[in-house]
Amino acid sequence: MPFTVANIEHSVVKFVFTDPVTSNELDKILGILDCLLDTKKKFSFYIDSRKANSPPINATINLIKWLKQNKARMKETLLSSAVVISSSFASNFLKHVFTVQPMDSPNLITTNYDEAKRFVSDINKKKGL
Repeated sequence: MPFTVANIEHSVVKFVFTDPVTSNELDKILGILDCLLDTKKKFSFYIDSRKANSPPINATINLIKWLKQNKARMKETLLSSAVVISSSFASNFLKHVFTVQPMDSPNLITTNYDEAKRFVSDINKKKGL
């Protein structure tokens, strides 16, 4: 599998891409996030995509559609999210996605893995999780 998923303490979910990103793999992650949203339990997540390539354009379109469709559900349960990226192109790409479809919860795009991990964990701790 080109990515791994781990449930970390304080209701934090970690995704790690180990291979290039495809539309299919991004759709699988969105499916996992759908399942998490269905539980209606508050959570945060971060994605470590330092080893991944920039996603294909159809993945971008799917991500924007998914964000729009799930905006209300995310507002209820998603406390925060962070993405670790090594490429400035991918960083700019994600910033554009979040400009087109802004998040209601705090979101961080960074090149620093520890910063992303700390960002989501600290928010969840402040919320008592």
